[in-house]
Amino acid sequence: MSMSGSDPSRIASIAVMSATLPRVGDYLVHHGTHRPDSEAVVFHDRRFRYGEFSQLVDTAARAMLAQGVGRGDAIAVLSTPRPEYLMLHLAAARIGAIFVGLNPRHTRSELEYVVGDAKPALLYGLAQFEGRDFRSDLESVAKACSSIRNTIIFGAQGCDPAPLLAGAERVADAVFDAAQRAVSPDDALAIIYTSGSTGRRKGVVLTHRNFVSVYRQAAAVWSADPVRQINNYPIDHIGCLGDVATCNLIAGGTQVFMERFDPAASLALLEREQISVWGQEVAMFRRLVDEPSFLRTDFSSLQLIWWAGAAAPASLVAQLLTTGAPLSTCWGMSETCGAVTFVPPTRDTAALDATIGVPAPGVEIRIAAQNDELQVRGDCVMKEYLGQPDATAAAIDREGWLRTGDRAMQLKDGSLRLMGRLTDMYKSGGYNVSPREIEAVIESHPDVAQVAVVRAPDPEWQEVGHAFLVPHPGRALDLAAIERWCREQLANYKIPKKFWSLANLPLLPVGKVDRKWLEAQAAAWVARQQDDGGPV
Repeated sequence: MSMSGSDPSRIASIAVMSATLPRVGDYLVHHGTHRPDSEAVVFHDRRFRYGEFSQLVDTAARAMLAQGVGRGDAIAVLSTPRPEYLMLHLAAARIGAIFVGLNPRHTRSELEYVVGDAKPALLYGLAQFEGRDFRSDLESVAKACSSIRNTIIFGAQGCDPAPLLAGAERVADAVFDAAQRAVSPDDALAIIYTSGSTGRRKGVVLTHRNFVSVYRQAAAVWSADPVRQINNYPIDHIGCLGDVATCNLIAGGTQVFMERFDPAASLALLEREQISVWGQEVAMFRRLVDEPSFLRTDFSSLQLIWWAGAAAPASLVAQLLTTGAPLSTCWGMSETCGAVTFVPPTRDTAALDATIGVPAPGVEIRIAAQNDELQVRGDCVMKEYLGQPDATAAAIDREGWLRTGDRAMQLKDGSLRLMGRLTDMYKSGGYNVSPREIEAVIESHPDVAQVAVVRAPDPEWQEVGHAFLVPHPGRALDLAAIERWCREQLANYKIPKKFWSLANLPLLPVGKVDRKWLEAQAAAWVARQQDDGGPV
């Protein structure tokens, strides 16, 4: 699987290197696809070359060893996407420690839950960001978790790696070398916590083998020369750790850090830093193309645009094509360590609109006959849910097949089409309803830029759909007309019971639509109607 115009020798180099370097930390010091003086990381006015960054990572790893951290121990890091986070992630990888990212948007109780579950030996934290001082949060989290030996604060004076390096000089070369040699490809590399949409949040344990097997394929599909990509994903998300950080590392590319998603600032950064590979969630791209400066941005550096997280409406695909770059989409989840199916870069709107592509080499796919669930097997599949053997057994069967919870169908050409989440399905009057089918119809209306359909309780039909719509800029939504549009194309039981107009859909920190928030709004509206004695 390769893209048009990509360098075959570069792809071959990535494939060969991946076969011989099965541990993530090895890529930082291997110069098969980059030179020590090539740019690795950009953050505001700081630029780190591969040689310099590699030395800082090794020093941070020695500092961890000096604190008593060893193979199999976890470290927790509260940070925005910035160089210090990456140093710690790769330093842990060098000595077999496990990285746990903490999201600055989370509340203190949410942070305490993750840290209490992961039981890290060290806690690292950003001093402050956008008016929130994290030092008291970090102190509280450390007190609540007895496994934490020390808390290290950074970022108080801009980007400064010094706090991460203290004590490194106490570790002898022989000790450091032995720690590196002991790391196995099947050792845990990171724990990523699921969104927690239902029940207790689960820690997805991912190994070096998971990351290398997935991102050697992604680096080949998303090939560019040079590779320069913005990293604005939260550090507790596979998009940050995998899609950008690991993929760029394997390709010998450059990642440009941006501490939070901002449409206007993203476009300015893309132009200034000559970004060549641009990847975001669909909801983020929707806001980017609606930004007035999108039409004025110079996209000449772009060699590829990719998205994940959801199907992109045809109108969005058309706007992204105006950049002149080929487009690619993919599918994956935290439990598969990111993308495992790809639509290779193309300007064919039909392929981009209809499918999530084909499985990457080494990934097995099957569709369960009883419920159309997409199931996956291969080196991409997570090791386990941390401390939850029953949940792990429910997710991965004895033959190694991961139950993804996504419904799909396979087309005649072997490509896959998603049909929605099993958990998003609802039953209205005895009929199973797929929100994605309804969304596709509403997205085809010329006035609609975005839509999310969620379930809501109903006294007569048990459950019905509520549709939340965002108009294209400068257009007003005639909700009655959109309901008629639906009636022309959908069976009566699929028509949403209520249509809402919003300026923007709410987003989770990872850039996906917050469907649980929308469901709560719909349920609250139903409750008010019932309290008022009116029709629901």
